[in-house]
Amino acid sequence: MNEKASSAKDAKETFQCLMELSNLLGADLDPEVLSICVRLCEAGVNPELLVTVLKDILKEVQTIRQEE
Repeated sequence: MNEKASSAKDAKETFQCLMELSNLLGADLDPEVLSICVRLCEAGVNPELLVTVLKDILKEVQTIRQEE
């Protein structure tokens, strides 16, 4: 297996582990949202701040759904 394929396999396995961890923690993140969060963290966004923002967004979504 070449280096590029190995790196892609490692990235896929890491993402699967992150998805499983997210599910175990009850974070309720779909793969697309989790992928965005990972990219934001890789770009230097503070993970704790990201969690705070996500919680606020999820609260707003729940409020909107309840009003409908």
